[in-house]
Amino acid sequence: MLHQDDLKWIAKTSTELNTVLHQIARYADLAKRQKGDPNYIDQLSQQVEIATQAAQALLHRVMSMILENTSGKI
Repeated sequence: MLHQDDLKWIAKTSTELNTVLHQIARYADLAKRQKGDPNYIDQLSQQVEIATQAAQALLHRVMSMILENTSGKI
């Protein structure tokens, strides 16, 4: 079972990830409109990296809790 702190962290990180994904969509649209302007492409790459890290952190935290809970039941 996830603790209250874990649920708060997951909610906060999910919200941050959602925000970054919206930024990625915006930069991708701007890059298309500006015919691949390097500034927008650099911003897009940075935001993709941030989103990737947030997604990995979410997965790691949830999987750790699942493994922690199942290891005691074996």
